[in-house]
Amino acid sequence: MPTNVLIKSKAVMSRDELADLLESFATKIRTGQMTLGDGAADLDIALPETLRVETEVKDSVKPTRTTRELEIEIEWRVDAEGNPTGEQRTGGLTIA
Repeated sequence: MPTNVLIKSKAVMSRDELADLLESFATKIRTGQMTLGDGAADLDIALPETLRVETEVKDSVKPTRTTRELEIEIEWRVDAEGNPTGEQRTGGLTIA
């Protein structure tokens, strides 16, 4: 099945900048609506009440360095018009 990339971004940020970004995400997730964009293209996103969240931490070991990656993947189903459909709630990772 084909995958359509709707928007993609990479950036280098300070911890404070990352925290601000994540706080902005949290605020928008609570409202159920967000707009992502880079100035040239914006994507309006409606979020359902429940979402599937996958969290992974991994190390990529190379001869000269090790890089650690924290990945948070959020998924939900949408209909043909891009409107969210329901998901069932399950357990997950906690942050201490």
